Amino acid sequence: MTLADFSGKKLRINGTELERQKMAKLGATGVGMPLSEVMPALDQGTIDGTISGISVFVSLKMNDLIKVITVTNDTHLIAIAVVSKPWLDTLPPDLQKIVMDAGVTMQKKAQAWEIDFTKQLEKNWTSAGGDVHTLSANDLAKMKTLLDPVADDATKDQPAVHDMLQMVRASAAKN
Repeated sequence: MTLADFSGKKLRINGTELERQKMAKLGATGVGMPLSEVMPALDQGTIDGTISGISVFVSLKMNDLIKVITVTNDTHLIAIAVVSKPWLDTLPPDLQKIVMDAGVTMQKKAQAWEIDFTKQLEKNWTSAGGDVHTLSANDLAKMKTLLDPVADDATKDQPAVHDMLQMVRASAAKN
């Protein structure tokens, strides 16, 4: 599969403006629908495919209808753990440091676990008869160029959301 293969396809999305714009940039049509309707929609030809994480494909045993998963890594599902800053500020400095250090330690462990978990999901998919495909380096670079402006475009009329996007970008740039 190549990036050009997305063109003209109807792909299930969650239905957000960001996802609709992303599909449009790829030449596809985003069809908003709940996850519970994906299998019948695939079976009936209402959609050509779905955008989701590999855990969804494996856990819902979509290999009955879908044989190839194309990994694009154009979005990420990020699990976070947070503590209340007002609560943290009530702690003495030594306990604040313990809490913050524990967070850093857990982040590293959680990231390593997720990488292993995803590898296992890929093995589960292929052992069930599926194939995991990745786009070429050229297609990935082209996709990045196409999709880079989407977040700004999708949030430009939502100041609070756009401000949060900028905060996330600034934080990511530091780490």
